[in-house]
Amino acid sequence: MTDTKKQVEQGKHKQFPVTKDTFVALKPDYLEVGRVINISMAGLTFSYMADGKPLGQSSILDIFLVGRNFHLRDLPFRTISDVISDRIPFSSAKMRKCTVQFKDLTSHQMFQLKHFIQNHTSGDEKSKR
Repeated sequence: MTDTKKQVEQGKHKQFPVTKDTFVALKPDYLEVGRVINISMAGLTFSYMADGKPLGQSSILDIFLVGRNFHLRDLPFRTISDVISDRIPFSSAKMRKCTVQFKDLTSHQMFQLKHFIQNHTSGDEKSKR
């Protein structure tokens, strides 16, 4: 995807920062778990620790809040970008930053996602929706 097209798509949906207890887990085996940085109705960005490799072939993820009763399951996605964001001293592991776009969400998943954004994110634009 070109940078211009990516910017246009991102501009359609306001991105909201999330609380620090918001995580994403990639299915089927939860081999990759990361902390969500921001989220929109179109997708999300998260950071995760990796041994030098980008994400595998997963295309389904779950969003959950640690210590709270919220778990949004089985969201299909496609990866937009997956880059090294930080190196961890004295380790071969690296922090990566991954941006994904949701695809083909059910109406129930869209409802839950909207509920999550309204109740578990910050930003002055939320009140305008």
